[in-house]
Amino acid sequence: GEWHITADVSDHPEVHEGPRALESGATWDLGTLQLAIGGTLVVRDRGEGKVGYVLYDRVPADLREGLTPDDLGTLTTQAVRDAPPRQDGVAFPVVVFSHGKGGLREQSNYFTVYLASHGYVVASPDHQGDTTVDLLRELVESGDLQEDTVLEAMANRPDDVVALLDLLQDTLAEDDPLRPLLDFERVGCTGHSFGAFTSLVAATIDTRIDAVVAQTPTSQEVVQLQSTVLMEQMPRPVLVQSAGLDRTLPED
Repeated sequence: GEWHITADVSDHPEVHEGPRALESGATWDLGTLQLAIGGTLVVRDRGEGKVGYVLYDRVPADLREGLTPDDLGTLTTQAVRDAPPRQDGVAFPVVVFSHGKGGLREQSNYFTVYLASHGYVVASPDHQGDTTVDLLRELVESGDLQEDTVLEAMANRPDDVVALLDLLQDTLAEDDPLRPLLDFERVGCTGHSFGAFTSLVAATIDTRIDAVVAQTPTSQEVVQLQSTVLMEQMPRPVLVQSAGLDRTLPED
C-alpha cells in the first residue's frame, strides 16, 4: 500500500533557517499486490497491466513550456494509494529512502515497493530544494547547476531524514492506521547517489538508524564535508553498492 503526508518542519531543531516542508510517501506490504496507481489516480486489476506516475504531473505550469508527458516519462509501480494497512498487531522495521540529486520520492519504487513486499515500511521524502522540479527551475532560471544549492542540499538532506523519523515516531495521531505498523527499534536508511551520501551522514547524527545501504555513494571526502566520521569508523553496519560501469560515481 502507499500513504502520503505533507508537513511543515520549519520549527524542527535539526532544520536550517527558513521555511521547509517535508513531503513523503510510505509503502507497506498488503500481502498481495493487486492494484497500481498514477500521478492522477487510475486503478486497474493487476492482470490489466501496470499504471504509473506521469512525471509531467509533478511539473508546475510555469515550467511546462516545451515539455510533453512523453519527454519525462512514467514511473510504473505496483503500490496502492490509501490501501488499508494490516491490522493484526504486527509492527515492521522502518526504512527511509533518500532519492538522488534532482530526484523524486517515487523514483526508485522498484526498490522501495520490493522492500515493502518483504516486510518493511518504507518512507521516501522529497528533499525540498533538490527535486526534479527544483533542478528544472534552476536550469531554466540560471542555465546551469549552482554550487550554493548543492551545498545547501548537503546540509539539509540528512536533517530531512531526522525530521521524517521524528514525524513518524512522535507526530502521527494515535489513531493513524500507519502508527501501529512502525517498529522504531529496527530502523534503516538507504539511498542512491546523493541519497547514499544523505544516508551515510544521517546515520552519524541519528542513533535510531541501525543500518545503512548506500547505493553508489559519493566519495568519503564528500561525506566528510558534513560528517567527521570516517567510513571505517561508522557506528552502524554499512553496505555499499557500486556499479562497475558507473561513470558518474565510479567504484574507485
